[in-house]
Amino acid sequence: MFTKGQSGNPAGRPAMPKELKERLSKETPHVLDFWIDSYKNPELKWDFRNKAAENIVSYAYGKPKEIIGFDQDDGISGIKIEIVHGSEATDPA
Repeated sequence: MFTKGQSGNPAGRPAMPKELKERLSKETPHVLDFWIDSYKNPELKWDFRNKAAENIVSYAYGKPKEIIGFDQDDGISGIKIEIVHGSEATDPA
């Protein structure tokens, strides 16, 4: 059992080995090319192309923020998803 206010992982996430980080960095351009080529390929199924587009946008601008309106009596009133970029981030009221 954890003590209130104490981290369950005080050392944090272990560092990624340098060799792995270098190898992944070298592969990143190829993965991006794959996503872009997949998105543009009309012969692929739409859901695959859509996932490629989602990955491209998520990594370019950050994952969209999901805002769920909830009323205790009425349940979920709606779901709003917005893409927030950089300093444009605001807290919805």
